[in-house]
Amino acid sequence: MSYPKWQRITSQPDGLGESPFWHPAEKCLYWVDIPGQRLRRMAMTADALEEQKPEDWPLGEEPGCFAPAAQGGWVMATRSGVYRARTWGGPRQLLAAAPYDTAQMRFNDGKCDPAGNFWSGSMFEPRDQALAVLYALQADGRLEFKAGAPQWPMAWPGLPMAAPFIGRTPGPIASGRGTMTQTPKP
Repeated sequence: MSYPKWQRITSQPDGLGESPFWHPAEKCLYWVDIPGQRLRRMAMTADALEEQKPEDWPLGEEPGCFAPAAQGGWVMATRSGVYRARTWGGPRQLLAAAPYDTAQMRFNDGKCDPAGNFWSGSMFEPRDQALAVLYALQADGRLEFKAGAPQWPMAWPGLPMAAPFIGRTPGPIASGRGTMTQTPKP
């Protein structure tokens, strides 16, 4: 069996990088650094083997996941709720407050499905009980409880998964030689 060759592309470490996606129009790799309380993006140069420099968007709370919005800007799930921002680094508008005790739980990994629903799991921080829940922000703005189940990795039938294993351990982002696909947009 042949495995892709992985190459470090940034020396700037994350506390825990998750939820990566490639934005083909912007030619940028996007991801969250949960304990770093920031969203990150990185424009890729033609030589993916040279070191790249990420751009940070500090949030002041832990992000779980985010996705590009069809009308531009971003939808993101953080510890305190689901937000919309019109521009990178811009002000956030609360779409739905977190439906749990934010001292013990937070939103975690998630994606947007082809219908425009933004899905995110939650994580029980003490990690001594299996209390993770799956939520979906519906295209009409309602936040719905979907299931009490693990949410990793998240993919949609018939669509390729976007690099589900990048950032599973603390440290620099690595790049494989495989194809990364765009996550569906809300």
